[in-house]
Amino acid sequence: GTVRMFVRPGLKEFLEAVGEFADVVLFTAGLAGYAAPMLAALDPASTRLPVRLFRPSTVTVGGTACVKDLAVLGRVLGRTVLVDNSPFSFLAQPYCGLPAAPFDGCGHDSHLLDTVLPLLRQLAAGGDVRPALAARFGMAAWLSARGGWALYEAPCGNLSVAAGGGVVTAAA
Repeated sequence: GTVRMFVRPGLKEFLEAVGEFADVVLFTAGLAGYAAPMLAALDPASTRLPVRLFRPSTVTVGGTACVKDLAVLGRVLGRTVLVDNSPFSFLAQPYCGLPAAPFDGCGHDSHLLDTVLPLLRQLAAGGDVRPALAARFGMAAWLSARGGWALYEAPCGNLSVAAGGGVVTAAA
């Protein structure tokens, strides 16, 4: 069938900008047959999103399917950020989660360029991203409060989890 695609405003500029200081990996819970044609339209030469992971690369955690386990990347988790609009995508590594506002395809949207990009730049300039993300968004506490699941990743080191607040970037 026909699929209609709404490209979030600023996506191409966002991918170019992030690509200057980080490796960008597309990690989607979508099936390749569905997502690949859209990716071909967005990035025909596979230069902005050279690494692409689809639903078979996801895991089930605490009964929740399609969780994005960043361990499959083989990269240092302390330098890896998962940007996603589904907080349940963070179940495997909630301390690496940066929740993005959903995009409905309508109206003006500057979330990627005005909110996500500056935060990623700030994280790339520092060390381990997990304490900053945990303090700002509190995804582990948020997820625990909504199901009480034992999280897949045990808290590491001295992370303090504060209650609060598809694209994976690994700072280069």
